[in-house]
Amino acid sequence: MIKRDRASLEQLYSQLGYIPLFFRLPWLDLFCRGNLYHEVVCENDTPIVGFVCQKRRRFGYEVFDNPFLTPYTGFIFNDKLDPAIIWRACREILDQRLNSHLEIRLHPEIKVAINGLQAKIKLNTRRTFRFRDLSVKDVWKGARKGLINEIRAFNKAGNIQTGTEPGEVYALVNNAFNQARNILPYTEEEFLHIDKSLSEGGIRKIYFASNEKSQICGTHYVIGDGKWSYALFSAINKRASPRGTHAALRWQALKDALQMGKGYDLCGSSIVSIRKKNEAFGIEPVKYSEFYASPNFLYHFFLRSKRQFSIA
Repeated sequence: MIKRDRASLEQLYSQLGYIPLFFRLPWLDLFCRGNLYHEVVCENDTPIVGFVCQKRRRFGYEVFDNPFLTPYTGFIFNDKLDPAIIWRACREILDQRLNSHLEIRLHPEIKVAINGLQAKIKLNTRRTFRFRDLSVKDVWKGARKGLINEIRAFNKAGNIQTGTEPGEVYALVNNAFNQARNILPYTEEEFLHIDKSLSEGGIRKIYFASNEKSQICGTHYVIGDGKWSYALFSAINKRASPRGTHAALRWQALKDALQMGKGYDLCGSSIVSIRKKNEAFGIEPVKYSEFYASPNFLYHFFLRSKRQFSIA
């Protein structure tokens, strides 16, 4: 039986020990902006598998996908259950999405034992880079020479510090979107509201880079829970940034997370330039899954052509 009430999802969550940040209801309520969709498969009134994502309508079709700035959603369950039971419940949910546009990226720790998919649904493999149980010294030792040289170059010309100025973050992000000739999907007022909520929840940390003239030229926005920190986005003013600004920002955030005993997730990207920057840290990528389905080829092409630019 599939239930769509919030109480069933909360009941499932109460049975699980650790809930990844992006699956928590305060996060989903904030970023789905009224479009939160959830289902729970129950057996004998006991929740066994949950499914959370954003649901909206685009170009006449129902779209189920990850909200903006939310790299992972989809299925969540107790992995101690029989894999066959888990997959049967997941399949029950997926089979209802055959005539919708589906683009769901699962959390790397959510492993589904897939045994047959409907032809309309594709399973794509994505990659991210996750640092866990590593020392700062070990990561530095394994990083590629080009990344190390960039960080050293920045340290000679710039400075990294933490701050609490969301207005500066928005200005840098908006500038990055303008340079890419794209429209930022949030107004400044909306972004400030999001930042205030994350700040009050104690889950965000903002890094700023300054150049030799003490001008802020880059930012790195990190969010986290008790177990993991996530590199949510970066934005650089290329005209004012010294060499290595992007590398130095991410390196500082990574160091801080590891020194606090947390894992650090660079949040995988399909953008080639970002993926190459992530690879420079020298660790093996972690694979995770994406379920994808589109009602027809023309819709797939049109949706991709209208997709918003991703923040690096």
